[in-house]
Amino acid sequence: MSPSFQSPLAPPKIPSLVLCLCVYLSTFMGCGAQDFDPKSLLSEYRVIGIEAEPPTLTLSDESVIKVIDFHPADIDDNVERPEVTYTWRLCPLSLGSAVRYECFIDELELEGEGPEITVSPAVLLAQLGDIMSQLEQAAEGLGEAGTSVEMGYLDVYLKLTASPQGATPLEVVKRLTLNLSPDAPLNANPTFEGEGVVLNSDLNTLKVGEEVELTALISATAAERYSEPSSEGDTVEQQEELIIGWAVSAGELDGPYSLIDDPTTTLTLPDDPQVVRVFVTVRDGRGGLAVKQLDLMVSE
Repeated sequence: MSPSFQSPLAPPKIPSLVLCLCVYLSTFMGCGAQDFDPKSLLSEYRVIGIEAEPPTLTLSDESVIKVIDFHPADIDDNVERPEVTYTWRLCPLSLGSAVRYECFIDELELEGEGPEITVSPAVLLAQLGDIMSQLEQAAEGLGEAGTSVEMGYLDVYLKLTASPQGATPLEVVKRLTLNLSPDAPLNANPTFEGEGVVLNSDLNTLKVGEEVELTALISATAAERYSEPSSEGDTVEQQEELIIGWAVSAGELDGPYSLIDDPTTTLTLPDDPQVVRVFVTVRDGRGGLAVKQLDLMVSE
């Protein structure tokens, strides 16, 4: 079976918050060959996010890459979760969504078929010479890619193919930043406070059809300030713009995203008693990701 496509889980580096939101809606919730309608409803196997720790790749430190996914069997004791096969590739040069993440040079097959892999500097160093020579040939006409290399970093694309047994494979893409210079900006994943998400109702008294308000608890220091080198040789001060995303296994969300100054959404619980799993994510627009989940017991 040909893999369906779920767009990447981190929006590109865009200064406009409005554009960032538009990209976010089409990325976190997934799109492409496989139709998720509504995109915030997890009615079948989905990839919630790909987390990198740390989210900035360097030539001196390993980065642990982990997929966070969901299957309806995860909250149904009567159904066995199908086995999922994970395969990973790294694309050193692409124009991203404009070309459906087509790689302009050879993709690098990464070792490991599990939900967690480690990208080591040894692998990157072994490929860097070949990558840079190909970049020099491909960069003509790709001013944005060439400029990023001049500033000491390179955006690369991690590609995951997740194949649940008996179902159509799902392909997901995540942009990562590879620092080529020690002066390039680092990044840390955003963080939650406490449980990460709270409810305005008693968890023990949730009833079918009831409306509840969900609030994400984002750390006050989650949005980082950083200095980014410019093509003119100076530095530009930047502030991360955090975006909060919501997805549920049942019910209906009033909105699938929230902004940091109003980190809430309203969930209308389903009409049938069941467990509802809620996922909340926060992304910083630079590859940083944090995910929390909450299970709601809905009764008559």
